[in-house]
Amino acid sequence: MLSWRIIISEVKMKLGDLFNKYGADKTIKHQYDTVYEKYFEPIKNDQINILEIGVYKGSSTLALHEYFPHATLYGLDLFKRVAMEDIEPYGLERCNFIKGDSTFAFDTNLTNKKFDLIIDDGLHTPVANAKTLKNFKSLLADDGQYFIEDVWPIELMNEEEMNHRWVKEHPFDYNEHMNKIFLKTLDTSNMKIERFDLRKTTGQPDSYIIRLTK
Repeated sequence: MLSWRIIISEVKMKLGDLFNKYGADKTIKHQYDTVYEKYFEPIKNDQINILEIGVYKGSSTLALHEYFPHATLYGLDLFKRVAMEDIEPYGLERCNFIKGDSTFAFDTNLTNKKFDLIIDDGLHTPVANAKTLKNFKSLLADDGQYFIEDVWPIELMNEEEMNHRWVKEHPFDYNEHMNKIFLKTLDTSNMKIERFDLRKTTGQPDSYIIRLTK
């Protein structure tokens, strides 16, 4: 019975289960845990700083807070859809939240920090991804990891994917020209670039992660 309980405890600590537990769509919709577990598991008990760009209701923040028991988390968001004080992890120990726009000048409270993990889950347009990377890559620790979620890989997308409702409704944000700006920003970032394409597995045209390291 004891060994059975230990196994259940270990299963509960899996990142994908925690995303599901707190209602984040990173596992059910995108299966990002299949990418993250490889890189997060070796450092999950370390005292690290994590910056999450794009918080919304705080679901993924809660998952990361439980998965990384010794990490200090920072969440940056406009907090327009949900007020900062109304998100569930607000006031939680080791969680800090800052109101701001990642595509413009950011709060000076962050400039003296170095982050072991930066996760861009903010505005998912190519130009927003480019501007956010330019603004925050200097805050990445020397051995840190920078992840960009929900990328729309326009250079790879087929006709059906380009006809996705979200793309069709925002033609000025999702097009070849804007995508070239993003790709150039990546190429000139002086960072190692890794791409994880999960589109065939999930059926979602934006199930795509980019990982950057120095």
